[in-house]
Amino acid sequence: MFNYFKNKFFTFPNNWLTFLPFLLLFQFSIFVAQTNKNSFLFSPLDIKVSLIKEKNVLTPPIDLRIAKNDLEVLNFLLYEKNTKFSYIDSAIIFNNLSSKFAFLPLILTGYQNHFTSDLSGKGIWSLSYIIALKMNLKVNSFVDQRLDEKSSTEAAINYLKKLWKQYKSDNWIILSFITSPSYVSNIIKEAKSNKWEVASKFIDQQYLFSIRLINLLDKIKYDSSLDQTKNTKKNLNEFTFKENIFFDAIAQFKSIDFYKIKRDNPFLLGQIIPKNCILNLDNEVGDFLTKNSQKVLNFQDSMIQNLFLDTIQKSKKIYSVKRGDFLGQIAIENNVTVNDIMNWNSLENTIIYQDQKLILITNLEPYGREFFVKKISNEKYFWEILADNSKVTIKSLCTYNYYQELKPNQQLIITKK
Repeated sequence: MFNYFKNKFFTFPNNWLTFLPFLLLFQFSIFVAQTNKNSFLFSPLDIKVSLIKEKNVLTPPIDLRIAKNDLEVLNFLLYEKNTKFSYIDSAIIFNNLSSKFAFLPLILTGYQNHFTSDLSGKGIWSLSYIIALKMNLKVNSFVDQRLDEKSSTEAAINYLKKLWKQYKSDNWIILSFITSPSYVSNIIKEAKSNKWEVASKFIDQQYLFSIRLINLLDKIKYDSSLDQTKNTKKNLNEFTFKENIFFDAIAQFKSIDFYKIKRDNPFLLGQIIPKNCILNLDNEVGDFLTKNSQKVLNFQDSMIQNLFLDTIQKSKKIYSVKRGDFLGQIAIENNVTVNDIMNWNSLENTIIYQDQKLILITNLEPYGREFFVKKISNEKYFWEILADNSKVTIKSLCTYNYYQELKPNQQLIITKK
């Protein structure tokens, strides 16, 4: 670099020192650019680091230049790898693959199951949609098995086996898994060589850093005496059903923590338990569905076909406020009270405006019930309404509302018991 500047300014041989500060600044900027890179292929800020008894188990070489905060995340993820995700190592060893490959989900996603990469990869292995389908994972409107840790691990291992047949080199396999085989082909073509030492000069520095980090981590001897994390699925068993079952239909017969079902089966995308799909369920829930599936399905059919709709639904109408209208007048004309209109429309006061749409329900006398209107915010399904209204049933919701997936600002009629 000195010779370059010396030759560049050869007409001023006595003044080259004038440019020394610029040289130092240039070199410093290169150093900053080299050190100011992310240690992972995800944002470390997304990782909630829990306290662990063990101190940092990794002291990386200075040339890797891992930031202090990133190092804290890295050591936490190493602990996770050797406790909660130790089954990945076992599966890798069982399939006679390099132990380095077990670090891929740590580097790619930090074991974040709902992480989505820039290339739309999902799950802890960041599998793309195409790779998932090729490895026989189910990805549809009901389920995304990329989000199931065990299923995606099996698929990832099968994909790694395929890559091994193609490259027979750990570094090339890791690069191909992180990027794609087409990326590797382009690198080899550009370098005019498949030798890592030659072709690595053409590889993105972030990918090279990740591969070097994996090679480093693979050399660490981890203390196997560390406490293993508790098996949170010890009370779960596998269940399958012959028909699609809606959470909404199940909720009519049994109070169930559907949020827990989704946590235990993260590949579920909505509220439907797909037929012939293996689910992890508490024995109590699984046994109930096994014994009562036909009763639930019968109710589900009626629910979907809106067979529970009461005549009160037919008495519901939407009134468009005209200029000069006021609530008292509207109430008298429709034989209801001002409080009724305010409850049905979640009004905080009696102020209305032109063209405002108001829900009106007439012919209430035969039913002897009071009603209020709930404005939907983030709920999508009827069972979520029950979570905040313990006295409401799915059937009562279906009696006064058309069954459908809920939308923001939609208004539901709910009975007061």
